[in-house]
Amino acid sequence: IGIAGAGKIPIIITRALDDEGNGRESDVRSAVEQCKNAGAKIISLSLGGDVVVPLSQQLYKDYYENEDILFLAAAGNKGGNEVLYPASYEHVMSIGSVDSLKEHAYFSNFNEHVEIAAPGDGVLSTDVTFTAVFDGEKNYPAHSLHGAKIADVEGELVYCGIAGSGCDKKVPGMICFMQRCIIPFSDKMTQCIDYGGVGIIIFNDDEGGATNNWYTTETRIPALSIDLDTGREFYSKVGSIVSIVQKIDEPQFTYSYKTGTSMSTPFVAAAAAKIW
Repeated sequence: IGIAGAGKIPIIITRALDDEGNGRESDVRSAVEQCKNAGAKIISLSLGGDVVVPLSQQLYKDYYENEDILFLAAAGNKGGNEVLYPASYEHVMSIGSVDSLKEHAYFSNFNEHVEIAAPGDGVLSTDVTFTAVFDGEKNYPAHSLHGAKIADVEGELVYCGIAGSGCDKKVPGMICFMQRCIIPFSDKMTQCIDYGGVGIIIFNDDEGGATNNWYTTETRIPALSIDLDTGREFYSKVGSIVSIVQKIDEPQFTYSYKTGTSMSTPFVAAAAAKIW
């Protein structure tokens, strides 16, 4: 199971979240309004929060009843009965996930609002798979930040903290090594470029936190994300030569696999587009 087109059905893409995957409800409403004004009849929302926002709730109701727009939203990935919005609003269809055995996926939220489930466990995506290689030896799988440049680069790994205080030193052609924090990824990348960097590796600040859904608006250099444990190991390798390499030695692994109800939601949207 992977990503494929749904035939000759036009797609309207709007953005409501920032580089960190965060955003305001007003931004989401604005994105929904853009879709409506462009003629969309199905709107897929792979996002959510745990607070009811009356303005948003009313917007979905009005557009569903008066504009004949079908809304679909991800139910959430905590594996329990937590309720997320907009998925749990009355006029939005809540989408859960099933695994390859067509059984409830372990991560998928379940509650009275979930109306349908679709494949969401290990779905082949359009996210290019990368790896970080030290001294031509050990490979470390990593994710490319969405929006970053797709390129293979090599340089000395230089520690740059969280980007607020700058890198330890300036090395032309270096690979910057930074920790995730409240500073936007794009700002980290811009600082890396200012220090002479040709690539950046950012490690998570959250134990067990996901690293496969980070975004950036900086497009001049490649950027990889790794988890916290890998970041700790990388810290001992500061000063070594590291290569950022697109994993294309085996074509079937050129693109990475993603998991979550956010993968299930567009699956249902594509099916609905055939009949709505």
